[in-house]
Amino acid sequence: MWQSQSDIHWIQVESTSLCQAGCIDCNRWRPVDDQWHLNGDHHQMNSYMPLEQWRNIIQQFDSLRCVNLCGNMGDPMAHPQATEISRAVVEHLDHCRVEINTNAAIGTIEQWRSMGRLPRIEMVCGIDGLEDTLHIYRRGVEWDRVMERTQAYIQAGGDCVWKWVDFPHTRHQIDQAREMAEQLGFSRFEIKPRFTQDKEFDDEIVRMADQPVLRNKWYHSPQVSSEQMIDQHNSKCQDLLDEGIRVDPRCQQTPDKDYHHPMPHINVDATFWPCCFTACGPYHISPQHRAWWHRLEKDYGPSWNDLSRHSVNEVIQHDFFQKFLPQSWQDSKAESSVLTCLQVCGECVR
Repeated sequence: MWQSQSDIHWIQVESTSLCQAGCIDCNRWRPVDDQWHLNGDHHQMNSYMPLEQWRNIIQQFDSLRCVNLCGNMGDPMAHPQATEISRAVVEHLDHCRVEINTNAAIGTIEQWRSMGRLPRIEMVCGIDGLEDTLHIYRRGVEWDRVMERTQAYIQAGGDCVWKWVDFPHTRHQIDQAREMAEQLGFSRFEIKPRFTQDKEFDDEIVRMADQPVLRNKWYHSPQVSSEQMIDQHNSKCQDLLDEGIRVDPRCQQTPDKDYHHPMPHINVDATFWPCCFTACGPYHISPQHRAWWHRLEKDYGPSWNDLSRHSVNEVIQHDFFQKFLPQSWQDSKAESSVLTCLQVCGECVR
């Protein structure tokens, strides 16, 4: 496990939990009666990390080679001070680059121009469709706004990547999109496999494409006692352990390249987590995943990993990172396992 911030070379940061898009597989949304409502379990939904707080956090790191501005809930370009958030990194760390993952249709044109003038910034734009198909997966994202913003950024000198998620409903447009990316000045065109490769879900994306994005309707998960959640968590962990699944923590493996994934994730509320998957724990749709977060709050208190109250090194030296988490990877007991780690970094050892 990391012993100090100097051991960390790549981090993910959720600078804001605001986003205009309605992608139905995002943790932002909950299915309710064939509609998708906002996740009411997120205690800081649609908020921003204050710039001064971010500056205080980033100035504690000295070995970072990449800061990935992404978000389990938000789009980094929705932050009203998106340029200043990125500038704080490149001015503090001479050899660190900033990778921004965005749907490319949010933020002002001037923001995009100013971002294009900054050094060591790579804008990775999720554009998995053309004018007639982009909205199918990325509900609420307008093609014209994407083109306006990416062109403003490219013309200002920015490095812009067109990232295309490989969905069946847009596969016939890949060659056309690749040619368009080259003509418009994108630095490269990348095809990424979809996270959920399931025909039923692919069909659901298309079926829900024209449903309005219900940005003012909220859904709060039914109340489940901590005891029930922990029992469900342990039961699910035991099922995986019985299958021979053991954790092979990729967050601790460093391949021969300039960063590795996953790595620590900082949520919009300044809480520090082992990765983006564990960062979803407090507001995950599944009670089993929320269970271990409740257990952590009970054992350690509500602010044990809050970087507005503790330094980065203090959090890294916390019992959770130095004892609990590494031991959970080695232990084969359900009650001391972490379901997220088993599901995301689990491999069958039989």
